[in-house]
Amino acid sequence: DRRMRARGLEPDPAAVRALAGRIEGNLLAAAQEIELIALLCGPGPVGASEVEELVADSARFDVFRLVDAALGGDAARALRIARSLRAEGAPEPIVAWALTRDVRLLYQLREALATGANQQALLRKHRVWDSRKPLLDRAMRRLPLPAWRRALAACARLDRTIKGLGRGDPWAEIEGIVVLLATAEMRLTRAG
Repeated sequence: DRRMRARGLEPDPAAVRALAGRIEGNLLAAAQEIELIALLCGPGPVGASEVEELVADSARFDVFRLVDAALGGDAARALRIARSLRAEGAPEPIVAWALTRDVRLLYQLREALATGANQQALLRKHRVWDSRKPLLDRAMRRLPLPAWRRALAACARLDRTIKGLGRGDPWAEIEGIVVLLATAEMRLTRAG
């Protein structure tokens, strides 16, 4: 609100909430979006409809944020991102690929940990970025090996569904996988 008013905008409370929801705490994105709104609207009142119309989805609900939210244990955010990806028409195979890639890696890491294998060697082998290692380590340790097996089976089911070899809604499968990753519980969301 304060930043918008400093640019001559007079946002109503709904406009502030709409902007906050779009930028997800990214202050740089907030500053850029406020500049854009000020440029396109000029000084004066601003409502939620103007914000929603003018502001690009700066949170960039992309597949990598989806996976990271799920692995970070934030089921609500992961589901919100999945639903946004679906609404944007994100290709299901790309979402499935991102989920499966990390589930497969984390299953292997969890199995390696259970057998005493060298986790760091496996991380190097898969070329995991240093910035992702803490997230992956926490997720791998948070979920027991049986949960990783269920996640891997769910990813295989998702792949079959996308290819038309299985029944169901791929997006319901995706939501089920992200809930499993976030909470270690498999939510039944399959349709059909």
